Amino acid sequence: LGESAAALSSLHRALELNPDDAEALHRRGQLRLETASEAVDSDASGQGEAGLAAAVADLQRAAKLMPKSAAVRNDLGVALYEGGRLEEALDAFEAAAGLDAKDEQARSNAMQLRQYLASVRG
Repeated sequence: LGESAAALSSLHRALELNPDDAEALHRRGQLRLETASEAVDSDASGQGEAGLAAAVADLQRAAKLMPKSAAVRNDLGVALYEGGRLEEALDAFEAAAGLDAKDEQARSNAMQLRQYLASVRG
């Protein structure tokens, strides 16, 4: 976790200098997602949910700045999924798969979530 904290600190500084650095936003969103997922699994203090919200915000902004990045859209889908925003997650996964037909992860995520949602809806 120490490396993650140091990386987050570096990304915060980079984004202070250039708030529109899409790659830094993407990476910070990924790191926030990782640490939030760990927090959700390990405690109920609410830090995980706040971290997920921050990850989603970073990834949404990165997606606006890099509209053709399948990786950003897929990561956004994961963050939305982790936050229970399943319809939005499906949209993000489908957007990622549409941007890069070779992205197996995005296609798999979209397919699995689509099947899950269909089974829940009846």
